[in-house]
Amino acid sequence: MTSEINYRGQRELEIHLKEPLLQHGQLPSAPEINDPLNIPDNLLQSWLSYAKQRCDMNGYLCLAFTELSEEERFKLGFSKDLPPRVIYYRRSDQILETGALIINPLARENLEFGYNRPMIEGCGSIAYGQLGYFIKRPTVSSTTGYYYDGSSYSFKTFGSSGIDSGNSIHEITHLNGETAMDHPKELFDIRDANDWNKILEIVKPVENKEERFREVLKRAFPNGFLIYNRERKKFEVVDAHSNTLGGFDNDRYR
Repeated sequence: MTSEINYRGQRELEIHLKEPLLQHGQLPSAPEINDPLNIPDNLLQSWLSYAKQRCDMNGYLCLAFTELSEEERFKLGFSKDLPPRVIYYRRSDQILETGALIINPLARENLEFGYNRPMIEGCGSIAYGQLGYFIKRPTVSSTTGYYYDGSSYSFKTFGSSGIDSGNSIHEITHLNGETAMDHPKELFDIRDANDWNKILEIVKPVENKEERFREVLKRAFPNGFLIYNRERKKFEVVDAHSNTLGGFDNDRYR
């Protein structure tokens, strides 16, 4: 995708990238790994170590291996043209821990136990994580796959909730070659009154909740938020105080 963005508003986005701001369509899809139980231990350990190091360096909790460059995949023993169906996963309370690889992961939304709600995310495949967005995610989900935590390797199913549920869905979506931009109807528009009220429902009751929440959002993502303008049928970048900063046309969503 090549899209030129004309920035406007009170300031320009302070992102200086050689590549397009929003890297839609850049991720490859990953087929399942055959015979996952026959992967050598030394390879599993090198994948786990590299993924943790990369996430720690960039401040991420989780990572889909389709987000690695061709050169990175090659160094880890994968084909440049055939990314592995692997994610690196840590719960939100495991930021200082090793985490685990999940090979051939499959997620299921447990809507009988939870419901979809807006969750705030950033994505390394959208503006290198420089933009935030709110997207509809299940509050409860389960993930199955071959789980390697550095000491044991087995097929298991585990449940997750809240941000951890959203993170697992987020990364597995990447394995299908998709980002949030492939699901524009799931994005919340922080300028829309109905969407904004739904977002505010997730904030704990505090005095001056709305004003304080906007300040928190602006500090977390000073470069702005990605939204999908339903009326104009285009993606836009806005700040936490709803001043439009920029946008671009994409005929795919017209």
